[in-house]
Amino acid sequence: MKKLLFLLMVAFACFQVNAAEDFSSKNYIQQWGRLKIQNKQICSESGQPVQLKGWSTFGLQWQVSCYTKAAVETMKLWGANSVRVAMYVNEGGYVSDKPARIAKVKDFIEWTKDLGIYCVVDWHTLTPGESDNPNKTLDDRMGNQGAQYFFKEISSYVKSKGYKHVIYELCNEPNNCSWNDIKNYASQVMPAVQNNDPGALMIIGTPQWCQLIDQAVSSPIDQYKDYLLYSFHFYACSHMNFLPKLQAAAGSIPVVVSEWGAVNFDGDQAETTIDGKKDFQICTSQSDQLLSTCDGNNNGNLKISWWMWNWGDKWEGSSSLRDCGNVTNDNLLASGRYILTKLCGDGTCATPVPSTDGAYGGTPQVIPTPTGEYFEIAYYDLGGEGVAYHDGNGDAENPGFELTTNCNAGYEYGGEEFNFRNGECVDVSGCYGLSGTYTNYNLCNRENDEWMKYTVEVKEPGYYSFEYMSNPSTSGTVSFSLEKPIKTGGTQPLGNCMYTSGTLDEIPYITFDNYDDVEGCAATWECWEWDKPLGAKSPSLLFKEAGTFTITMLFPEDGGDLGPFRFTKAASYSGEGYPEPDAGVGLSDAASADFVIYPNPTTGEINIDLADADEAEVNIINMMGQIVYSSTIESGAKINAGLVKGTYIVTVKTANSVAQQKLIVE
Repeated sequence: MKKLLFLLMVAFACFQVNAAEDFSSKNYIQQWGRLKIQNKQICSESGQPVQLKGWSTFGLQWQVSCYTKAAVETMKLWGANSVRVAMYVNEGGYVSDKPARIAKVKDFIEWTKDLGIYCVVDWHTLTPGESDNPNKTLDDRMGNQGAQYFFKEISSYVKSKGYKHVIYELCNEPNNCSWNDIKNYASQVMPAVQNNDPGALMIIGTPQWCQLIDQAVSSPIDQYKDYLLYSFHFYACSHMNFLPKLQAAAGSIPVVVSEWGAVNFDGDQAETTIDGKKDFQICTSQSDQLLSTCDGNNNGNLKISWWMWNWGDKWEGSSSLRDCGNVTNDNLLASGRYILTKLCGDGTCATPVPSTDGAYGGTPQVIPTPTGEYFEIAYYDLGGEGVAYHDGNGDAENPGFELTTNCNAGYEYGGEEFNFRNGECVDVSGCYGLSGTYTNYNLCNRENDEWMKYTVEVKEPGYYSFEYMSNPSTSGTVSFSLEKPIKTGGTQPLGNCMYTSGTLDEIPYITFDNYDDVEGCAATWECWEWDKPLGAKSPSLLFKEAGTFTITMLFPEDGGDLGPFRFTKAASYSGEGYPEPDAGVGLSDAASADFVIYPNPTTGEINIDLADADEAEVNIINMMGQIVYSSTIESGAKINAGLVKGTYIVTVKTANSVAQQKLIVE
């Protein structure tokens, strides 16, 4: 796993290569049924030995494009019969948004069921966030929503669906605690699973980051012993001296290697260049020895199941992928190429068709933005320059800055650690500082007339507020235009979907304003906060129908850094209500040349002075699109419409013009 650990380790030999095979039509769940333990070996429902193998995810809160149904389909296509789902307890994981994180685990359970492969649900305890000792994550330490609550939620869901393909890993890499501490934890959490999903297999971690499995051999757990496996973790470049513990344990207790990597224990390894591409060194012979042990060269002559860390595209040695949005055989890092030969024979099993256009990662981003998630600015469509985006690459001409290795300025500034889509020229990179770590993505160096296209799925028609995360240096403007795919091919332009935001060259735009630096940050780009251009309940965008669309985001001015977005539904759309943006008509907080409202904000009564007419028709519209006041007035008229507290749109129509302003009633 991608960890922050500290230890020693390791050793290995050869591994038998399987013949190339098409795995796409296999249904392992139908073939093996509910797995069980028989003579310390994982077996099928009928008693045949089974070896589960595949990838472990990285933290689900990171690298969102890596964790889709299409990704799980690719894992299976490449020979995986199971996937381990790493639910980090801390570091932006479970505790940051429990409902959203549980929902994501349920997604994996559904995807794996549909694809006929097994799913290991991992409660990913780890040193950061003080979840090293799993007892710290019990319900009584986490407001009654800790480990027992999590496994009750997952196991009850599995029971309600009648599924039999889920395995429960009760804690990942316990450390700074004794084996007795772990046994105490297990005694409290195992019933949460077995009461709902009786007979389901469970995995328990062992001391010192799952290295001291011999302690479990000396004192195994009696409770639910017929369903319990013991976990060993291995990192090939640093753990060789622990391998004999696994080899010996396999003759005494049921074991799995629930996490291993071909690199160092910290998930990384030295960089190198392979076939002209930057890559990482891996420890191949040591990895071979682990897999040989798992293939039966152990004291029990058992087949040991394993999951490799990790299916992800973070720039480090343990990652299998260069880019989760474009997964192909020739787009793998060294760890990915290695494991492909072990799962897929010589690595020539069925290969995904490279995505050349459409949604990044194959899955449109959703509007409204799901709770606990973001609309990622870096997930613009595939297709390249002029199709999915236009980037001016102006930095290359900047006297003070020259892109020496890559046209992606984000990559050039941030370096390998924040690498993202660096083969393209859009200036996106991993975003340091949103929560002290690289968790989302940043667009820097916005230039005049650059644009990016996104495939989106609009779940509900309506008026939406648009929120963005920015740092203190951010400024500039943006507009959104909409297209809809049509059955005969191509797209149908739907025009600008902006609703309110003022005007710039007679087109509605949202303005990004910079703000004062936040104290305590080493640099402004480390400080981020949400900005709501028109307030949380004021809509900026109108989607008249649900469906799949493409949004083009155009930047008409230069600007600074932008992080992720949110689209939040503010009001329903029924075909009537808000006026359409057209012919330069937009909303402005400032008074227009056509009329003046005062006082604004008001506690009730307002005055309207007309600039170039004696008479006008006035309509006041609330945020639900309802006309709450309508009258013909003369210039200087006083109006008391009995308005309740809130935000309104005042439309004034004269013989020569139509103008609008926002009115605040306090």
